[in-house]
Amino acid sequence: MSLKRPARNRQEALWISTTEFPAAPGNPFYTRLNEPLKEAGFDRKIEDLCEPFYAAGMGRHADWKSPTDSDTRITKMKDGSTHLAHCTEQAVAMKTGAIIARTIQDASAALNMKRYTPLLFLLWACIGAPPPSMMGTTSLLQQGAPVTDIDTVVDELGLAFELLTEDCGVGRIASLTPLPEGGLLICGERGAVRRTSAGSFQGRVEFGQGQTSAVPIWLDDAKAPGSGNPPHFADLGGGWSSVDLLDPGGTTLWTRPGPAGTASANCLASGDLDGDGQVEFVIGYNGAGGLELVDQNGRTLWRRRATNVFSAAIADLDGNGARELVHSSGHQGLLVRDAGGALLWSMPKHDGHFTLLKWPALGAGQLLGTVRRGRHLEILDHRGEPLYACTLPANGHSLSQALPMGSNLLLTRTLHATGKRSELLILSAAGDLLHHSLVSTSKVTVALPNDQATSFLVGAGTSLWLAPSGRDLD
Repeated sequence: MSLKRPARNRQEALWISTTEFPAAPGNPFYTRLNEPLKEAGFDRKIEDLCEPFYAAGMGRHADWKSPTDSDTRITKMKDGSTHLAHCTEQAVAMKTGAIIARTIQDASAALNMKRYTPLLFLLWACIGAPPPSMMGTTSLLQQGAPVTDIDTVVDELGLAFELLTEDCGVGRIASLTPLPEGGLLICGERGAVRRTSAGSFQGRVEFGQGQTSAVPIWLDDAKAPGSGNPPHFADLGGGWSSVDLLDPGGTTLWTRPGPAGTASANCLASGDLDGDGQVEFVIGYNGAGGLELVDQNGRTLWRRRATNVFSAAIADLDGNGARELVHSSGHQGLLVRDAGGALLWSMPKHDGHFTLLKWPALGAGQLLGTVRRGRHLEILDHRGEPLYACTLPANGHSLSQALPMGSNLLLTRTLHATGKRSELLILSAAGDLLHHSLVSTSKVTVALPNDQATSFLVGAGTSLWLAPSGRDLD
């Protein structure tokens, strides 16, 4: 005797034609957005702009057309095959996952654009700003353009960027240091030069080897560049590189490529840590290379264990008259040590990148600026307690600079290093975005000439700019 499964009713095959699906009403925002774009001939204009940047041998083959869809283009797929196809690009909100902008264009344009795609123009339209071609940024499309463009997105201060010098002769500018007599010391990857208040260049120094993040250091007076002696120069590193100290003539005195078993030196900071009148140097290493304090001759004073030291600084954090060393250390957060290397306190909840700053609008003393998850700015006190927070307009890296301009704060940071994109922002103490500019270089640096509150200097690429305002920036 055998058992049978009981008979059951089975669902028949279900087939619904896509033509029977109810049509979605669409998004009113995109419906209204497409109307003025269509009237202005937006698609044709973008095609014309993109045409010079199609790769040779691909693009508009008149004899290759689809009999059913004439808008398709020759496309090489990921598996190596070739088809006539479209390409879609979209921008997604990171928090919600919602698609906030989307374009569909021929795939040959998407594959062969060198610098930007139609999606960029659509995003500019979505935020209500004119497209880059209307803001004098055509040179962004030209590889190797000598002049760096500054594109203003938001401006409540009446800033107007004026190009002072197209090429300062030092390579890509790394730092700007105002001098007491009204001049400016410009450091770049190939050397340094002093620009006088009259606009002439003097005292050019050629570096013996390239320096990616060169800054001047006065070993006899770390407080100001007005000691009367020529400065030494230091390369602050920046990850997977070396840090160096150069003499006033540009000759390397010592270098730290990283101890055995680690990737490289990552950052360098200087200051009179022990109060003996001599400048010391702290070097942070990638991986498990730890932390090293050296004297002016490069002699090791002490080492401490740490991981991935991305940032370090020497300053009097708590206002007691003695300087402390603050540095990052992987998952441990930010650590504060005394001159002997002993741990004083820690800030475990905060990111490994920080920038020291002073902002009188938030109170006296040294503050720390951090950026969480690419765009959430926080200003912390010396114990790591948040004093200020706001959301920045774009995702990017940590802060490069933070300078007070009265009650406002001037910020710079890199958005995309390989894509050569940085930003410059001015924020109010209330959290308002007063100015936002995008700069077509991987690093931008700023300086305030003689504590002026009506203008500032900008180093971008090889060029020097002045940003005067029609009113006080405070």
